[in-house]
Amino acid sequence: MATRSLIAVKTNNTFENIYCHWDGDPDNMLGKLKGYYGTPEKVKYLLIEGDRATIEPWGKIYENPSKQAKNLPDLKKQATECNAEWVYLYDNECKSWQYFETKNLKW
Repeated sequence: MATRSLIAVKTNNTFENIYCHWDGDPDNMLGKLKGYYGTPEKVKYLLIEGDRATIEPWGKIYENPSKQAKNLPDLKKQATECNAEWVYLYDNECKSWQYFETKNLKW
């Protein structure tokens, strides 16, 4: 069964994000995001690739471009629309990943 997620980074005044279909739970996803995409340059490359089936670099890419959310409520709306259970947000200032369960977001 799929555990869908959105992976996002704040760029200027928007949140650029992609969809990931499989293995979006933090026990699986967080370590892989930190390991494969732990720098701003790697996060940028991940977003350029677009939506994907899995987070691994060799995983299938759906060739859908990244999307823009104009604010956090818009990001939550996009997560809800694609049934994402988790949202992962890369913080460029701290150079770290944060995550939120979509159903508990109160933006």
